[in-house]
Amino acid sequence: MYVTRPLSMYRKSPSTLSIKPPDAPHSGYMVITDEEAESKGTSCWGLCKRGKVKKLPFPQDKILTIVYTSEYQEATMTKVWFIPVLDQPLSSNCYYVIRANGRHKGKACRCSRERDMTNCCIRESLAPDGVPPKFLKKKGWKVRSSSIYRNQLTDALGLDASLRSRLPDFNFPIFKKRSASSVVGRWYCPFAFVREKATIRHQMKKSKFYRITLEQWWEEIYSRGNVNNEGIVVNVSVDVQREVALVSATEAVKDDRNGRTGFTWFKAYNPHSKKVVSVGLSSAIVQNMIWVLEAGGWVNGDEMDVRVERVEEITGENRWRKFGCYVMVESFSLRRMDGKFGLEI
Repeated sequence: MYVTRPLSMYRKSPSTLSIKPPDAPHSGYMVITDEEAESKGTSCWGLCKRGKVKKLPFPQDKILTIVYTSEYQEATMTKVWFIPVLDQPLSSNCYYVIRANGRHKGKACRCSRERDMTNCCIRESLAPDGVPPKFLKKKGWKVRSSSIYRNQLTDALGLDASLRSRLPDFNFPIFKKRSASSVVGRWYCPFAFVREKATIRHQMKKSKFYRITLEQWWEEIYSRGNVNNEGIVVNVSVDVQREVALVSATEAVKDDRNGRTGFTWFKAYNPHSKKVVSVGLSSAIVQNMIWVLEAGGWVNGDEMDVRVERVEEITGENRWRKFGCYVMVESFSLRRMDGKFGLEI
């Protein structure tokens, strides 16, 4: 999962590029072009935008164009999207490269193996014997700003530990099954870490980013009324699901058996359309979520249900009418930028 940082911060303080991502595994920084950085990228008193990108890091709210010119052939242009590699500081200059146009739109560029190549490479590959794609290994290529993501990206600063520790407000009517939710964390997830039914090309066109939020609320697990003024002791004994996944508000089954794909799948049956709706989430993102939940006190385990037993003695002179027992729920929500698709874990 990625937290956002303004491009102007890195322009003013290059040393901040060396700051490592947050403690949770599989985390990263996403650079957003803010107004200050955008204004410094113009000339003619702000009327003309400079197209060239001369400094790293690459912003993630823009599609960039790789331009290569030579004396012997026409200029070639390739549109790409650079995504910082997870668990690396931006100073590492390591990026996933996603094709942003053509028949390979939405696909990640993979390195060839050194033993299969005869030319030397100019850009370095992360693989020990890897060779970058053809359009990146040529010497002298330049980067131009091609387009900016149209949807306004807001700050996603990750987990707010202080707000999380306060817990949601418990002052709500007892007849409600759950309280209002409180957002205690915000992240972004590039589409490359999510799988929907649509093709990768169509998925990238529909939503390059997904919003991830961590929410808290109180939810009722047991209640009883006191119709006949039965006494002052209430015995609670109820099973509570340890983990629930929802796809488009329908309870889903988690399937992570096929680990070779690198994705965990969540599948839900829609009784209205009589179809199975499924979404795949990168195992790296799932592991990040589990780490954050466990750091907050959630206990993972093989048992689907947890038994809650409690004896509550109600004191006071007034006759009580209803008793309710609530648990605090934490849930990650993943949605497209248009908010039309949702996965809740």
